Amino acid sequence: MVSPKNIHRTRHRFLFACCLLATLLSALPTSAGSRDPRDIFRRHYEAVGGLERLRNLKTGYSEGVIFFDGLEGRFKQWEAHPVSFRLEEDYGIFRQTSGDDGVEAWGKDANGKVMVQRDEETIQRRIIQWHFENFEHLDPRSDFFTLADEGQTLIDSRPCHVIRMSNRLNSDLSRFYFDAQTFLLRLLIVKQPDIEIHTRYSNHREIDGLVHAFYEVSRIRPLDKEIRICTEQFQPNVEIAPSTFKVPADQATEVHFDAGDRAVEIPFELIENNIFLPVGMNCDKRLWLLDSGASMSVIDSGYAVEQGLTPRGRLKGHGFGDNFDLSFVELPAFQVGGIRMDSQKIFTYKGLADGFHEPPAVGILGFDFLSRFVTRIDYDRKTISFFAPETFIYKGPGILIDAPLKYRTFCLDAMVDGEYRGKWTIDIGAFSSSFNYPYADSHGLLKRTGVDRLSRGMAGIYRERTVRFQTFQLGGFTIDKPLINIPLTADTGAGIRGETIGNIGNSLLRHFIVYLDYNRQQIILERGTHFNQPPETDKSGLTMGWMESGYPIVVLVAARSPAEKSGVQVGDTILAVNGIDLTYFSGLLPIYRLFREKAGTIYIIRLKREEQIIETALELAEMYP
Repeated sequence: MVSPKNIHRTRHRFLFACCLLATLLSALPTSAGSRDPRDIFRRHYEAVGGLERLRNLKTGYSEGVIFFDGLEGRFKQWEAHPVSFRLEEDYGIFRQTSGDDGVEAWGKDANGKVMVQRDEETIQRRIIQWHFENFEHLDPRSDFFTLADEGQTLIDSRPCHVIRMSNRLNSDLSRFYFDAQTFLLRLLIVKQPDIEIHTRYSNHREIDGLVHAFYEVSRIRPLDKEIRICTEQFQPNVEIAPSTFKVPADQATEVHFDAGDRAVEIPFELIENNIFLPVGMNCDKRLWLLDSGASMSVIDSGYAVEQGLTPRGRLKGHGFGDNFDLSFVELPAFQVGGIRMDSQKIFTYKGLADGFHEPPAVGILGFDFLSRFVTRIDYDRKTISFFAPETFIYKGPGILIDAPLKYRTFCLDAMVDGEYRGKWTIDIGAFSSSFNYPYADSHGLLKRTGVDRLSRGMAGIYRERTVRFQTFQLGGFTIDKPLINIPLTADTGAGIRGETIGNIGNSLLRHFIVYLDYNRQQIILERGTHFNQPPETDKSGLTMGWMESGYPIVVLVAARSPAEKSGVQVGDTILAVNGIDLTYFSGLLPIYRLFREKAGTIYIIRLKREEQIIETALELAEMYP
């Protein structure tokens, strides 16, 4: 759900792949010669000192000021050819470090947890970067890069040459906008399946005969994020110890087990396919949602203030539905079952608790909590176990599946109906499973018939359609007749991801006993007691919201549903069912359970429509034949 984040590292990695171009440009008279794109690149390099001098640029150190959304901080960066780097960012509220040791990329989060990036897309982009840094884009015989001249366009009222670059490994596209008079790089647009990064360069200065851009502004679409980098100094060819780039030691928040190296069978509440755990803090115990899709834990800002915590800073996050604003707090030591965790930094979000009307919850336990353990979830017994990863050894009958972390979320192959195959994320914070909008749109899934519904994420309400498919195959297991949601609109949140085709939530995961192993970046699946048994489903077609009056209001009536046939309309207030006043139920969950009874059950519904009282019969029917 919650995903605030990593985008700066993603952006910075790709821009470093292009840094030789982005920082080594200077004035050059307009030429009426060849418009071959490789020739344009060569002219740039000659103008700033020649290829020999560029090839001799082996290392670099820079530092300065960085603005990330509403945060201001400082950065230090070390680089070494090819691909190695280390970037340290200090925003006062938190620090984070990312890097590449020449073999693999890594990141260290605000709580000291280190994660090596092993996903296929990161590996491919490292290879692309290596080829670029070795100037293969200048070789007309290269089959790795494809360059094209796209003519001229105006940038800030100045004509610019536009050069497009693609590669043979992935679908990434880069467009370079060179000033037609000065040949300085004004704009670089990097288009990836999930995001589009627009970076403008200015304030070029000469250092040792080469010109570098000392100011960058990047805007990341559609995530509504902005990064500004003000370089204060750059030192070329400095001596850098190889250990600078090595994967650092994990300094994650300390965890204390009451029973050796494990906390076994903590009971949880499974409510509407969501997992809630009691969390104790400052002698107060409340429910928190467990969410592997959240890149960092989140606490309701009102509850945080009650606990004496002060939200600081501002950052953009994104989840299913849209983007939203986050701040930071220093969470004091807290306890979950037989686990005690020391103080750590997490996000705070205003209005989080409002989205948890049933049950009342005040926070989300995300990556920074779950990544400290191997987590075993038994949906049938409603118990969860946490194990210390360094001593965990699996000896059960399950299937081990490699699931490299992407956006701090497990990612693996799965297939629907033997046709729709690709990478899916694993998200125990999602009550349902769903395709991402780009994949659904490009594969004609938006036209599938099903039952429309409204769902709520951290960012608000979004519309989707629940569709019955034939099979879902995951890790050698087959689930028959799964229900999978299809988003009906292209939002600006997590649902726009193009490098994964969907998100596997608890509606499918609850068929299994699930192990989440972050250190090994793998999951383990065992058949659950109720594997492949169909879930209870709504048989009314009603989506309702709760009013302060204590009565539910109808917010959506599915087409061709029993509710539509009975004459129920959006905006109706439901007063009673079979003569029972609905204030008696004290919430929506018992009412939804009424509408999951067997097909053929008839309810007499009393409605209030404006000032009119209406009674109608609603007969439940199977909505997903």
